[in-house]
Amino acid sequence: MNQVLVFDGVTWEFEQCIRSVGSPNFILTSPAFPFSLLAEGSRFHVLRGLTEGKETFTRLGTHVQSAVWSTKGSHLIFALHKSPVVLYLEVYNPDEIFSRISPSSEVLIDLQRTLVYREGEKWCVEQLTLDDTGQRLAVMARDSSTGLSKIFVFSVSLSCHSVYELDVIGETMNPVHIKYQHNTVQGALLCVCCENGNVNFIPDLSLVSVDNP
Repeated sequence: MNQVLVFDGVTWEFEQCIRSVGSPNFILTSPAFPFSLLAEGSRFHVLRGLTEGKETFTRLGTHVQSAVWSTKGSHLIFALHKSPVVLYLEVYNPDEIFSRISPSSEVLIDLQRTLVYREGEKWCVEQLTLDDTGQRLAVMARDSSTGLSKIFVFSVSLSCHSVYELDVIGETMNPVHIKYQHNTVQGALLCVCCENGNVNFIPDLSLVSVDNP
């Protein structure tokens, strides 16, 4: 039996012990208190604060590979291990006083359908990162047939349930880690760590006019 200890972020006093059946993969706090994600094995929990309980999702089939919260914390965007699909889950609706966590997730991006493939390519999502505006979602995916990775940048609108591809980068970099930098004055800046040890910063000044929750 594993345990996750929760402490108050101001006083650092112990608040709660969450008992976990599997080994926790990661914990991801939401910008919208009090929600957070606890992923363990082939299931994950969306926690409501320290004492309000949790919603558990078990029919995943495998573990969560990567996850990000939307800018305002109303949606959880995630991908499963060795899957070409990016999913999203509505955690709460800011326009409703008494909103509930959606009972099921929906497909946001399916790389199998979105990308133009060369024969034999089989892409699996490795990592997700969302810029501060919530308008750009960078997806690092690995081709299991060659072991090489690329970064696919999408414009997303969760409120309109729409997505379209902006760019493909990193074709010669073989990236191993990606992260959008915070507090950019204009556009977005994507940090890319490469297999050879290089770190690249890629600016994106494209204008995307969508409103994200």
